[in-house]
Amino acid sequence: MNIYLDIDGVLLDKHGILADHAEEFLEFMIDNHEVFWLTTHCHGGECDAIEHISVKNKISPKLHNLLRKVKMTDWATLKTDAIDFSKDFSWIDDYVMSAEKGVLMEKNALMRLHEVSLNGNPDLLANMMTIDYTRGSIKDECEQEVGLSISFSAEEFELIKKGFHSDQGMDERWRFAFHGDTLYIMRHWTGWVNYKLRFKERDGRYFVYESYRANLIEKKNDKITAFEKNWHGAFIIFLIERYLFNNNRDFLFDSQLVYGHLAIPIDSIHGYDHWKNVEIIGHYIAEKNGADKEIISAFAFLHDIGRTREFEELNHGEKSAELIKKSFQLNLDNEQLSKLLIAVANHDKSDAKSDDITIQTCWDADRLDLPRVYIFPDKDLLYTQDGKSEETFKHFNIGK
Repeated sequence: MNIYLDIDGVLLDKHGILADHAEEFLEFMIDNHEVFWLTTHCHGGECDAIEHISVKNKISPKLHNLLRKVKMTDWATLKTDAIDFSKDFSWIDDYVMSAEKGVLMEKNALMRLHEVSLNGNPDLLANMMTIDYTRGSIKDECEQEVGLSISFSAEEFELIKKGFHSDQGMDERWRFAFHGDTLYIMRHWTGWVNYKLRFKERDGRYFVYESYRANLIEKKNDKITAFEKNWHGAFIIFLIERYLFNNNRDFLFDSQLVYGHLAIPIDSIHGYDHWKNVEIIGHYIAEKNGADKEIISAFAFLHDIGRTREFEELNHGEKSAELIKKSFQLNLDNEQLSKLLIAVANHDKSDAKSDDITIQTCWDADRLDLPRVYIFPDKDLLYTQDGKSEETFKHFNIGK
């Protein structure tokens, strides 16, 4: 594989000092790959890479010999001009221009960019030696049409375009980029799974009209299943929400919740929109009565996990509670977990009883979302005074 390597910010820090592990890193790369400079210090037919590195560093004979083995490239305006796209490659750089990322996107090669920085990361090169650079190579790449039913309002879509206007990410694992009408979502460095979503506007909403998944670990040519489609749809929504709105739903995917357990569609009346509404309503009430928001959030996204059909399903609350106990590692203490399990197990029972304000708030939040199925909530079946209040009904436009 070809490795294209920058210098400043990768091998040298902002003061020009050679990074820790630089010698081992170069030896590892040269022993396993064809390594090329892709830097302004090899540009326009001239290369002073070794001289630039030597300005503030004492170069050992071994390191000097390794640096000489790195091959020169030549490019004019964009570094991508020097990349041979007919061969497998990875590009390691601390800063890549948007025009260069555009070229990578057009070549379906953005996942081969490792945009890194020594700033605040002194062990960068040691970490870079742990990556399997052959993963996601051209010969192994496999795109599948996913066919996701995902849409966003015009306001949400503008946030997505603004938030993902260039290569950005929530942490070291995920990177996002918006280019043209397409959103790229990448598992950075590992090539675990990548998504490419194309959007189209219809009646004021923006729909995904093409969606592809590139699974770069194993080649898989069979048709994607309904369960997989459901899981990918939920996963993408949660990734976008986590980055744009800081809504952390990691606990849902630690156990691969949707893929492993959710039997109803993500866009159903007991799917994502309902979960989100329950959380919003529950947090609104909690602001007034002091209920535990962490429990409410976990309840909102897990209370229907045991459902296997949309309507009339007895004891799906108890099934959901059993799944939570069996499959999920939640960031809750024992008392919080006990309250969550009680709330989930009994949320589908009209005669459920509890004196705990958090459990009561969970139940009210669920029932106050009944207007989505054209049912007006019965105040006699609500538990909290704030849930029953005219102010709450007015705030969420709940009326006959």
